[in-house]
Amino acid sequence: MITFWPFGLLCWGAYTAWWVLRAACRRWRVEWRRACMRHALVLYALWMVDVALFPIPLHEVPSWPQIDMTPWQTLRSVFVWATGAWQIFARCILLFVPLGAALPSMYASMRKLSLVLMLSFFAASFLQVAGLIISARIGFPYRDFEIDDILFNCVGAILGFALWRVGSGIRARRRTSATLKRMSDKPRGERGLWNLGSKAKSP
Repeated sequence: MITFWPFGLLCWGAYTAWWVLRAACRRWRVEWRRACMRHALVLYALWMVDVALFPIPLHEVPSWPQIDMTPWQTLRSVFVWATGAWQIFARCILLFVPLGAALPSMYASMRKLSLVLMLSFFAASFLQVAGLIISARIGFPYRDFEIDDILFNCVGAILGFALWRVGSGIRARRRTSATLKRMSDKPRGERGLWNLGSKAKSP
């Protein structure tokens, strides 16, 4: 059985070495908050690969991998509590919630639902195709290719994006209320002078 730890440590070590070399070239003038967020995103991506593809067994009965391309076919089994299928689909949804929230919070260019959804679709498809290729390589299907897994991953990304929108809206309202409170605390004369000065600077 192949575990994730050797592969994960190798990828994490390569990324850390690249980051240290890049920071040294910039004489350590880096934005540490953004650097920590990027490290967390890399760790999350490695954890996602671990959950989706590992461990890989090596000895099973040879057979062809199963491919299910019918969308929402297994949705009925989710609502049947005894089957336990809801746990699998809940994991598929929760797996991509951090991705849907992290992308718009870290990158201003990803603050559109269509872009987040497209990237999440490609990431979920990559994991499914990787499992299919590994199954073909070892000679038996240790992971099934299901289009429903990709769809539920995208649903999780949408939920993460919605959480980011709610959080950003709350922060914006708090900043606005704090600004208005500071303005209201100023004396009436100073508020008038500030308004005149701001209007004088405007074209």
